[in-house]
Amino acid sequence: AFAGGNVDFELSSDDLAALRQIGQQAGTTLFMTLFAAFNVLLQRYSDENDIAIGTPVANRPRPELESIIGLFVNTVVLRTKLGGNPTFGELLTQVRQTTLDAYRHQSAGFEEVVDALGVARSRSNTPLFQVLFTLQNAPWEPVQVSGLEWSPMTLEPGTAKFDLSVSMREEIDGLTGRIEYRSDLFLPETIGRFAK
Repeated sequence: AFAGGNVDFELSSDDLAALRQIGQQAGTTLFMTLFAAFNVLLQRYSDENDIAIGTPVANRPRPELESIIGLFVNTVVLRTKLGGNPTFGELLTQVRQTTLDAYRHQSAGFEEVVDALGVARSRSNTPLFQVLFTLQNAPWEPVQVSGLEWSPMTLEPGTAKFDLSVSMREEIDGLTGRIEYRSDLFLPETIGRFAK
């Protein structure tokens, strides 16, 4: 089933500053720092030490592609191993390396990777991962064209594309986030605690 729900959450500008400081000390981006923390949270909830999470990438690795209009997004799968109870610093180092390795191969299409691995396909879930993590850091501003103003809207579709999906957006005054979940797998109260 694809019935789903959403829980929104926010992190303050102080939290964002603290996350940036942790990242600077470890040599990681905000994405890498948040991704590592998300892995820890998933490990605590699932008691699994080998976690695969999908994340979209812009897939415009060459400068000449920057000005071309179109959707070039690709999904990469980042695998994190939390066995042996690593420190958060060790986890940040691992996530940094895994992320950089994935970015070097971001032009390998997700479908091609699935085919090359010979993964069985199912309509009930995505191959290779069932959890998605996204951080948007591009500005989200209204656009005006010929007297019309376009601005993003948050929708409540009542469905979930993945078992669990966390999307975060960098704002001037902190981070906003949304957790989308399959309601046949999770209770709203559980996701509320997860967000906290």
